[in-house]
Amino acid sequence: MQNKTNKKKVLVVGDLMLDESIFGSASRLTPEGPVPVILKEKTEATLGGAGFVARILADLGIDVTLVGVIGMDNASSIVMGCCKEDGINSSQIMHADNFKTSRKTRIYASGHLVARLDEEDRFIMTDACRESLLKSLSKLLKDQDYKVCIISDYDKGFCDDDFIKKLITICNENNIATLVDPKTKDVNKFSGAHLIKPNDNEAAKILDISMNELPCPEDVVKKISQLLNIPNILYTRGSKGMVLFSDNQMLNIKAIQQEVFNVVGAGDTVIAGLCAGLINDLSIKESSLLANDLAGEMVSKLSRKIKPSNSIKNKLSI
Repeated sequence: MQNKTNKKKVLVVGDLMLDESIFGSASRLTPEGPVPVILKEKTEATLGGAGFVARILADLGIDVTLVGVIGMDNASSIVMGCCKEDGINSSQIMHADNFKTSRKTRIYASGHLVARLDEEDRFIMTDACRESLLKSLSKLLKDQDYKVCIISDYDKGFCDDDFIKKLITICNENNIATLVDPKTKDVNKFSGAHLIKPNDNEAAKILDISMNELPCPEDVVKKISQLLNIPNILYTRGSKGMVLFSDNQMLNIKAIQQEVFNVVGAGDTVIAGLCAGLINDLSIKESSLLANDLAGEMVSKLSRKIKPSNSIKNKLSI
């Protein structure tokens, strides 16, 4: 992936969500129970899940196409509106009848998260749906200049085993790097991908052990690489930083030390930053360092509408 190419497009595939954030202040408890009374000050609606990855890429000036499923409800209309506002190609988003668009509503009081309300259905991909989607994506990836495909699996059903296996095969046939962000225990479908980015919890699921049984980071990445036949592992460890395994070499990346206001979407930010580097012809090592910088920048902000800084963009020469 270090050879320069004219390919500049990214395909982001995965579970789509609407993220809502309600911000307010709290100065007293309600008489009905020991919970704060929140005076609502503003509400934000942004793309969540795979959509948040796409939004970060679009904010970095990258041509991105989003693939996923939403319902025929109010939340789906907001998702499509966000795609238009963010400059994301939504032509590959499916609309399913009798399906509730995933919606996460977070309530913040004086800068602190106090509650989250989830609304969601599990998507069941039919054979006809899978065949139609793969046919459409196969044509898209063969005919256009896609360089990277991100698979953002939140374990909500869209990343069906057979669909993902065949998608990775299509990408490999077209020299498109697949970057995987797994949130599911069933990871064999990702075999043959270019890179996978697990955190501690996901690494334990992949290795079928408890988090307390995780070996040293160097052994974790080697075992995952061998188990899934994936040559590049970016192991994210929160405040302990990240470990990159690539070309049979290890690179320890220290986390940026700063005050953290919002860890929501931190993993999505890492995979987006990594992709942005690769799209701009940086090496995996350089892209991982960029991803670390971007994640550190984003978790220091409370609002999810904050765009990447000019400092990050300058590193990409955009």
